[in-house]
Amino acid sequence: MNTKPKFLTVLDVVAAVMFVTAVSLVFFYAPLERVMGWVQKVFYFHVASAWVGMLAFAVAAVCGVIYLIKKDVRYDRVEFDAIEIGIMVYHTHWAPYGRIEMDTFIKMKDFEHVVGVKWSTKRGCLSSQAATVG
Repeated sequence: MNTKPKFLTVLDVVAAVMFVTAVSLVFFYAPLERVMGWVQKVFYFHVASAWVGMLAFAVAAVCGVIYLIKKDVRYDRVEFDAIEIGIMVYHTHWAPYGRIEMDTFIKMKDFEHVVGVKWSTKRGCLSSQAATVG
């Protein structure tokens, strides 16, 4: 059985502590915006997730070009993982009126680490529905 490297265990703990610290700062330290109030605090989460999604697709694009030039399978693996991260993190409407096409699920079943899908409708009513994929 493969054991997890000590560095990754330390990285997990550091990430968990930083996440709890960030969420605590959002709710207990950052002042309320005068007009929007509590609603403004959602930007601390949505802007960060948008950046992660955008950077994931940028990494995928760069690694894709490098893979085409060097034919090194490591770049293809990084590209594949970056696309998975980008799809799971980046919040978009899957299809008009919140419908999700079956073709999307069929394509996502090939991703190694996808365990759920979350989406919302364009009418503003957020529905957190998950489906096991793959």
